Amino acid sequence: RLRGLDVTVYSRRPGPYLNSELAEAIGAHYESSSLRPLPDVAREHGPFDIAFEASGFSPLAWEAADVLGKNGVLILSSVTGGGRSAEIPSDHINQGFVLGNKVMVGTVNAPREDFERGADDHVLAEALYPGW
Repeated sequence: RLRGLDVTVYSRRPGPYLNSELAEAIGAHYESSSLRPLPDVAREHGPFDIAFEASGFSPLAWEAADVLGKNGVLILSSVTGGGRSAEIPSDHINQGFVLGNKVMVGTVNAPREDFERGADDHVLAEALYPGW
């Protein structure tokens, strides 16, 4: 919200409770997966430019991939365990990613030192390869 983005928080627990109230206090939309499936939420608030998935529930990651807008970015940050599998419309999702110029990336929480080292590497890369 600080950068003027329209934010939708999608969480399992229905509001009202502290997290939903905090999200709504800054002007974000709060939706519960217990009450509405993600495709319905996307029809009202999407398509989404950025989706940050941190649920630990892998089928939701594929649902998020399917509700991204053109040039959208899906960030996967949860580590899923176990042997859960999901049947997905893989051709549809693949076509949407290719023709819609979408990106899916995985990330992991790292200590501050790793972020600092990454920033230092960017500075060094610009010094060694200006404008690249």
